[in-house]
Amino acid sequence: MLAVQVLTSQSMLHAEIARTAPGREPARQALRLAYEAADEGRYIPMPPLRALIALRHAGAASLLGDKAAFQAAIGQAKARAEPRPLGR
Repeated sequence: MLAVQVLTSQSMLHAEIARTAPGREPARQALRLAYEAADEGRYIPMPPLRALIALRHAGAASLLGDKAAFQAAIGQAKARAEPRPLGR
């Protein structure tokens, strides 16, 4: 879990750098780190953590101009962040 948190934090930092730095490499690094976080946390059954990973993915995709990936990641984040009814 700690590794996932570190990777999502690094992804956020690279995305912030990408907003001000020239070139696309920081945004690519942000996306790569979001993928690594998803891979590292694939067996952790925590919807809020998975929502956070999806949000990092969405942020990096938006910086790269990938509208389809952004929308897919936002959909995943919403699905994981919404509370589930009891008994289901």
